[in-house]
Amino acid sequence: MSQQPSVTSWQTTVQRQVENGLPKGFTLLAAHQSKGSESLYFTVLKEGVVFDLRLSYHPNAHPVNGLIDFDLRAFPGKKSLLKAIAGALSNRANGHQLSYHDFVALAFVEKVSQASGIYLVAQEHLLCALSIPPLLEATLLDQWARKWLLVRFRDGQLLLSHTGMALLEAYWEIADVFIDEPIWDDNPRIESPAELIHHFS
Repeated sequence: MSQQPSVTSWQTTVQRQVENGLPKGFTLLAAHQSKGSESLYFTVLKEGVVFDLRLSYHPNAHPVNGLIDFDLRAFPGKKSLLKAIAGALSNRANGHQLSYHDFVALAFVEKVSQASGIYLVAQEHLLCALSIPPLLEATLLDQWARKWLLVRFRDGQLLLSHTGMALLEAYWEIADVFIDEPIWDDNPRIESPAELIHHFS
């Protein structure tokens, strides 16, 4: 669960510094604050590669796949923080190369959550009224680990997170990077759950 930083918080100041200090060619796709702590999360995009950043004054109790962590206590000021962020972003290996299947999986969660839903069982398996191919299940579990998806506490339903929704909303911007690949011509959000599953068969 996350929330937008309030207008007067230090998080707002840091968010503006990060957004204004991003290296050329990078776009801030999403920013949000953890509900359980002061941690700030940023999703940054460049040429089809997404970088997930966490800025906080405490160590991460629950490390996340592909998350680039910055302990704000280690930086004496804005310049040193922005230099460290730029250094991390300069290495594409620190990011995740987006694929069409990433968007198919996110669109599947969006569609199915409006009907029967997908539920996380024992932190490692998914339960759904529709039969989910192993590759789709693996993709969804990876997206959950990346915090692109979240699990609703009361019933275990898998839902889009703030970041997952921001990625879906940026589909056409990202698809433009892959203009030579015809599969990107169709936004998967227009397909039915069965059609989305078929991509993973």
